Amino acid sequence: MKCSITCFLYLLFIVVYYISKCHSIVPKAYKHHKTGIYHNLVEVLTYNHSYKSCYILTEALKRFEERLTLIKQYPKVPICLPNSTIDTIKISITRGCNESNGELWPSESIIETYSLFIFSKRIILKSEEIWGILHGLETILQLIYRSPLETNMIEGGLIWDEPSFPHRGFLIDTSRHYLSLKEIEKFLGAFHPYLLIYTPNDVKYLLNYARLLGIRIMPEFDTPDHANS
Repeated sequence: MKCSITCFLYLLFIVVYYISKCHSIVPKAYKHHKTGIYHNLVEVLTYNHSYKSCYILTEALKRFEERLTLIKQYPKVPICLPNSTIDTIKISITRGCNESNGELWPSESIIETYSLFIFSKRIILKSEEIWGILHGLETILQLIYRSPLETNMIEGGLIWDEPSFPHRGFLIDTSRHYLSLKEIEKFLGAFHPYLLIYTPNDVKYLLNYARLLGIRIMPEFDTPDHANS
């Protein structure tokens, strides 16, 4: 058992090291064509879209901006001369995103496919629905790195991606091990918890928090396992 754990940690270290050196996308994109041409990003990006009533997108761009400030310089990154400077991210949603008449919620049939074009002067992110845009923004963040010249840089290219599986989940058993709402938020990449001692307002908060991340929470109602023992 001890040997198995040691081997697992060693393999995990190798994977993380390889990812950090190659600046790969996790999970790996379905199609990723790199141009080998690098571009600077201005400190304050412009977001070009026509979805002013899409609260999901508004919150996603706020998170995007916050995480941009957390990007740090990679060790031993070569100085690449930028071909141009990117100042705009253009977002296109084929089916639109309007929450002025009600909130949008992820469903069984959501479309998460997206395409990403990184050219000189701008980045173009396209998807049929808002849920694909959320994934695309995460991918952009993984591609950006801080250069030795203290500027954000990104390699040009084309990405087309879709989920390998329509449903992904993670089980958190809070009925046997209580977790605070903040701790549960950390698992909201994909999760399926047992809710036991949370108030209706807590549940409502988690549902909306997950919605903004494109996650669908499906509650299960159960009785204690030993109720009749």
